Amino acid sequence: MEILTQLSKKKLITKRKEQVELSQSILDTFEQKRIGIFESPTGTGKTLAFMSAVVEFCLKNSANKVIISTSSKQLQSQMVQEIEKISKVKDLSNFRYVIVKGKSNYLLRKKIEENLKRCLNQKNCEIYKKLLKAADQVDGDIELLSDEIIEQVNSIAPEMLESLRTPVRLPISETDYALKVREQAEKANLIIVNHSLFLCYNLLLQKESNPFFKTFAYESETLPEDRSISVIIDEAHTLENVAQRLFAKETAIREILFVAEHLLKTVSSVKSNTKFVMEYGKIKEYIENIANKARKEKVEYIHITKDKINFDPVVKLISTYIESFKIFGKRIMSLIPKNDDFINLKEKASKINEIINVIYNILRENKPIKSHCYLITFSPEKKYPSFAVITPRIGGAMHNVLVNFDSIVLLSGTLRDPDKDNIDNDADRFKIIRTRLAIDSLIPKRKEGFSINARVFQGFDLKKLATVYVYPEGPYPPKLNEEKNKDKDYRELLKKEYLLPQKERILSILKNSKKALILTTAHYETEFYREMLMNISDKTIITYPDNGSSLIQKVEEFKNSDSAVFITASAWEGLDAKIDTLIISKLPFASPNDPYYIAYHENEKNYFQSYLSEKDAQIRANLREHMKREFDTFIKFRQGLGRAIRGGDDYCNIHILDPRAYEPKYYQKFLLNTYKVAEVKQRIEESSKSVSSSVVDI
Repeated sequence: MEILTQLSKKKLITKRKEQVELSQSILDTFEQKRIGIFESPTGTGKTLAFMSAVVEFCLKNSANKVIISTSSKQLQSQMVQEIEKISKVKDLSNFRYVIVKGKSNYLLRKKIEENLKRCLNQKNCEIYKKLLKAADQVDGDIELLSDEIIEQVNSIAPEMLESLRTPVRLPISETDYALKVREQAEKANLIIVNHSLFLCYNLLLQKESNPFFKTFAYESETLPEDRSISVIIDEAHTLENVAQRLFAKETAIREILFVAEHLLKTVSSVKSNTKFVMEYGKIKEYIENIANKARKEKVEYIHITKDKINFDPVVKLISTYIESFKIFGKRIMSLIPKNDDFINLKEKASKINEIINVIYNILRENKPIKSHCYLITFSPEKKYPSFAVITPRIGGAMHNVLVNFDSIVLLSGTLRDPDKDNIDNDADRFKIIRTRLAIDSLIPKRKEGFSINARVFQGFDLKKLATVYVYPEGPYPPKLNEEKNKDKDYRELLKKEYLLPQKERILSILKNSKKALILTTAHYETEFYREMLMNISDKTIITYPDNGSSLIQKVEEFKNSDSAVFITASAWEGLDAKIDTLIISKLPFASPNDPYYIAYHENEKNYFQSYLSEKDAQIRANLREHMKREFDTFIKFRQGLGRAIRGGDDYCNIHILDPRAYEPKYYQKFLLNTYKVAEVKQRIEESSKSVSSSVVDI
């Protein structure tokens, strides 16, 4: 590859054989209009490899166009950096790229102008003028507006900025900023999107007619309708999970009450509508009864099934409440004025009404929908519960993606099952990858002679690059479902029994480190570590989330610091910064009560019950859920370890505080297979603080 060769000559990169081969394989896939499936370990330069292939492909023919779909904003930022690097050795004056978001992520300029014309308050007029100026500078991208501007706009009226978004159902031709982005995308050689928008785009290309899914298609109208585009799906292993979470229907009670309260305040005809006010009061009382009952019973999630409706007192209360709320939902819809001022409110109310109807069918009319699982989630921090109708079985998601385009590359650091990582035969390896992505059944749908190019690339020789420390003596994180935890706050328990006892160990580790990354599994863990280290460490402590700054800004701050500790639960993948120490607080298992996995289990059980007994279906569903949880944890863990090694000259000490990593079932899967080491030496050593650990020489 010419670009990689030139970058190497200018000493901008260290050229690696695997990186060159990956880049060439992607270019060949595009030119031959095939499907490419490539696994390349984290830190081996995937981003630069595929970006080099994209640039060469587009510069060969100006008509060539590529979409790159990725899982995070951090990875999008990394792509831009790689393009800038390539521009130092290649003339990119004829190469155009754009980052595109969904339609509702952009402001509607004409709405701001209308508000300005009607504005009578001088101070508010000045705010609208500032907003117009700021919006023009960022093409109406709400996320790029400053916190100061957002605060000023919302001072005019609560949620004012929300009312200025481009409505999803507004035709793209009637928008302004969103239309401008669409025009940029039509002219660009490279379009960068996230997985959610890419999945919506597939619905747009399919001319989806289902009313619920059609809303997602509208969101993607910022992209040109063109099937001849070549596609790269980066971090392809996450696409299925993104689809499953994206197409779930959910609403929070606070959102329902917001719509109703907004009407009570803004629509004069409602104020004198005694029936509506009475219904509102009745619904609010029902909700508070449900929430109080749930808190008293220590309920976090209610998984609705026909059996539970008859026996669970909380669900009985909810089923009664739903009937009243169905009437209330219709009243909300009928009272919203039809003018443009209320278009966003009507969209929100429409979504709520649709979810209510699904719930109503399940609870009151005894019409469960086989493809859905209904959950009510109670959070200790929130006053009211949330409703969710989750669709975990998105069988056609990957199929639709692969059928829509002539050429597509699926790229990831992990596409295979970790239990089969020791397979040497390439044909068997490819079969595992193809099975994982459900690709074999697609071949008949493609044109004759269609073929798949699949390859597993080798990573660095990690024996020379990292030492992994595990601590088998504990402490162990408490289990969420243990009987002894029932009456305790789990966060306090975790802090007392697991995090606080790690204090001396962490300080000892950080003593010999200049740039350290601590990966946590929840934001409250991040906050605890920040409080613990803030006054006793001589290093700059950087956390995310914190003070409203974006993850990208925090990463840049960390990169520019001479001596720092970066603590976050949000950078298990996508973070590209040189570190000498990586601390993994806990193995990243999902909560036992995670509604996503509960819903996944229910749908698997429904599927197996179509041809198995209820008992056997339950056993199969339990196994599938366990495999799903473990595979997702392995993927996240492996991505996290990838933060340690970003290049062939790096060296990093990796400390895994969770003693479960030393247990045989996880040690084999998470450590040996992750590092692909044939022989591992183990020994117990004493650190400077007399903290014992097992050292794995990689």
